[in-house]
Amino acid sequence: MKRETYLAVLLLPAVIMMTGCSSTTGRIVDVNSYKGKQHCEKLNKDLIKVDKYIEVVEHTDAFHLEEEAVAIEMPDITISNNKKQMLKDANQFRTALLKERKTLGCK
Repeated sequence: MKRETYLAVLLLPAVIMMTGCSSTTGRIVDVNSYKGKQHCEKLNKDLIKVDKYIEVVEHTDAFHLEEEAVAIEMPDITISNNKKQMLKDANQFRTALLKERKTLGCK
């Protein structure tokens, strides 16, 4: 009887520790997935802005292009006033966003 009680007292904590249940592990995964989702949402919003920028640049004549580009407020795409260069820079920026989106596994 003594032996069975002794084994139960020693084995019970060992069995509990071996189950691997930990509340902190789940929280860490949730926080990381939440940050990943936020980053994916930001990438999607940036892609929408870049697509809108490309569409506006394509359908605007070169004379009014500078005014339209300022109105869209995407200063990190290009600093050029040349229509061809603006489209080239915007497509490169879009490709970089798509590549980053693919590496993160965003939908």
